[in-house]
Amino acid sequence: MKLKALLLIIPLLLLFHYPPAFSEAAKNPKYSVVFKNKVFFDISKSNLEPAAVKVLENFSSLIKKFPENQIVIEGYADSSGVEKANRRLSFQRAESVYNFLLKQGIEKDRLHFTGFGTLNAAGDNATDRGRKNNRRAEIIVLKFDYEN
Repeated sequence: MKLKALLLIIPLLLLFHYPPAFSEAAKNPKYSVVFKNKVFFDISKSNLEPAAVKVLENFSSLIKKFPENQIVIEGYADSSGVEKANRRLSFQRAESVYNFLLKQGIEKDRLHFTGFGTLNAAGDNATDRGRKNNRRAEIIVLKFDYEN
């Protein structure tokens, strides 16, 4: 069976523990992201705000219609504070989204999460707006296409 992975972040995923399908995907790295969304967090917090809950409720309803898709949750932090604490906080943010999706009935084997600390900044950490954009979790939906 030949696997065509439609995924943008294979190299990053392979650094972490993911199901065998991800390892197979690395053998044929043709990819694209099916869906990508973000939820944002307050300073030094990993709890979900009401706006994030609404986004995740809508996302949960939609993603249940596509059980073949995998979901990767990546947590991030702004550059305030110590890097070690930011990595832990980013992991906790991703874990908050993961736990919420589990409670919404998304199957555990479809969900994968990790934290990246201050890597891949979405905004300029020198500004309030940039730091706000960096306090986030990104939800990436992956679709694998299997061929014989």
